[in-house]
Amino acid sequence: MPPDERRLRRARQNPKNVRFNDLVRIYEDHGFIVRRGKGSHYVAFHPNSPRNMSFPRRNPVNANYVKDALDIIDELGL
Repeated sequence: MPPDERRLRRARQNPKNVRFNDLVRIYEDHGFIVRRGKGSHYVAFHPNSPRNMSFPRRNPVNANYVKDALDIIDELGL
């Protein structure tokens, strides 16, 4: 199984234990562009989605941000 699929599977199984760098890679593996936002926050956006996903640079990332990322990936069918 490729690393991107393993990373996504681990995030789905345990969203409370996802590191910041892993969340960034999950977004990037699915075509999102991740940029630094204001303060400690980063923003991920996808050309096919009107929504911008904001999340803080913390380890581990709060599970709500991970669940939001998984939801948008599923909505876009990526």
